[in-house]
Amino acid sequence: MRKRILLSCLCLSLIAGSMTGALAEEIGTEQVPAVVSDGGSTELPIPETPPAAPTVQSVTCRQIVLNPVEGCEYALIPIGGDVTGPIIWQQSPVFTDIQANTTYTVYQRIAATETHQASAASAGLAVIPKHTERSTVVAPTCTQKGYTKHVCTVCGNSETDSETVALGHEYKNTVIAPTCTAKGYTKHTCARCGDSYSDSEKPALGHDYKKTVIAPTCTAKGYTKHVCARCGDSYSDGEKPALGHKMTKTAAKKATCTKAGNKEYWTCSRCKKVFRDAKGTQETTASKQKIKAIGHSYKTVTTKAKPGKNGRIRTTCKNCGRVKSSKTISRPSRIVLSRSSYAWDGSSHKPSVKVKNASGSTISSKHYRVSYPSNTRSAGKHTITVTFKGKKYSGRMTASYTIGAKSISGRKIHLSRRHYTYNGKVHHPTVTISGLREGTDFTVSYSDTVNAGIATVRVTGKGNYTGSVSKTFTIRPRRSGIQKLTARPQGFYVRWKKVPAQISGYEIQYARKASFAKAGTVRVDASRRAAKVLDLRGEKNYYVRVRTYKNVGKTRVYSKWSAVWQIKTKAAASA
Repeated sequence: MRKRILLSCLCLSLIAGSMTGALAEEIGTEQVPAVVSDGGSTELPIPETPPAAPTVQSVTCRQIVLNPVEGCEYALIPIGGDVTGPIIWQQSPVFTDIQANTTYTVYQRIAATETHQASAASAGLAVIPKHTERSTVVAPTCTQKGYTKHVCTVCGNSETDSETVALGHEYKNTVIAPTCTAKGYTKHTCARCGDSYSDSEKPALGHDYKKTVIAPTCTAKGYTKHVCARCGDSYSDGEKPALGHKMTKTAAKKATCTKAGNKEYWTCSRCKKVFRDAKGTQETTASKQKIKAIGHSYKTVTTKAKPGKNGRIRTTCKNCGRVKSSKTISRPSRIVLSRSSYAWDGSSHKPSVKVKNASGSTISSKHYRVSYPSNTRSAGKHTITVTFKGKKYSGRMTASYTIGAKSISGRKIHLSRRHYTYNGKVHHPTVTISGLREGTDFTVSYSDTVNAGIATVRVTGKGNYTGSVSKTFTIRPRRSGIQKLTARPQGFYVRWKKVPAQISGYEIQYARKASFAKAGTVRVDASRRAAKVLDLRGEKNYYVRVRTYKNVGKTRVYSKWSAVWQIKTKAAASA
């Protein structure tokens, strides 16, 4: 088999110095005329040194591509071709329309320009384009040769080699024995391709019948049966009619809870078979016609216990009425709570529940559902409902527990105002208690809230709170003002604005300092509008102010002070 090497790129062979001097001279003789300055013509110079031999970029069976060199042109000559004629030079480094497996020589030279002629040709480079092949091995068969097929992946050219001879058939023999009706033979089958043929035939053997006499029965005819001992083929003859049944009846008997019974049936005295009908069409057995004792079929009826009435579980036979068992269900009697009272603290309180029956035993919680009220935080009486469920109990019971209200006296009560000035109207400061809501947790009532004096606010617990607390605030009398302040020897005269109602009198205060430290005080009744204050130090500055007051029991309620006036007393009068 020929050894083949697939070329994926190119097969190059450099032939250095293979060109003769004459060929190189022939390739490089082209002349390019030049124009000189005086209008005459002269030959342009030729580059002294030709370029290096060209190099190949890629080669296929269809084209040769050289690596381009700036300023060069290229030529291609098949080896063995005519090199005496004109050489065709081209600017492109790509040569097409070539033949595979043919040796070419490529050249390059410096192309002619306006300043010089073309150079001599470079050394040549031999290039052999080859097919890029893909090989497929085709195996031989029983009747056809094998071979290797080579196909070029570029141009599609193909050829074959490495042939191998056909294998020939490899027959295996199978002997088929003759039967009663079919011939025997030997079959030959190729193990590789399945081709087959037959020979060595033998005749069929024919049947070998044996006979058997079958006697008639109650339901079936009698006959003689002939069966082939070799293949089992058979046929019958010599028929005799069926004998028919000879029946005896067994009457039906009903089963009870403790004794067995049976269904009606017939027995043939000839074949001993048992039938459900007198005609003998429905075969059975005596055991199948028996009816087992049905046994007691107990039914349990539960009468549920409920508050005030016991229940009962009674089991009796549905067939014969036998009582198997009877048990009393003790009625629910009372609900026992883990606690009957709580002190209110804002938390939810749910006492645990146990239910006792009339016998004093605890009823399992699986027999009832406990329902608490929706609000288990608020103070007051709360009712728990126990609803009985399941097969043993019904009805419902209730029990109560209490959450005692909390005293409001311990809460800090805040009034929006502690002082008002009398104006003939009602004064109601807003009451706030941290964490509580008016109307929900407490109520407010007022007294003495018009006249000047001490007014009272009464806060009373509500809902979760109990008890009451009183707070007071003052309604001051109206304020007066100084209208006239006159100096006197060792004193002063003061006149003020009269306040017409809700006062008991006026109070005049004076001091040497604006802070009214160590101040002196003079009180007069409500009828007065002026007063003299004497026995002070002469020629000294005094600060003076006035306010009203009202006596409320033993308490004196004051208005706000008037604006402060200042005066200097006169010297003591001479004797």
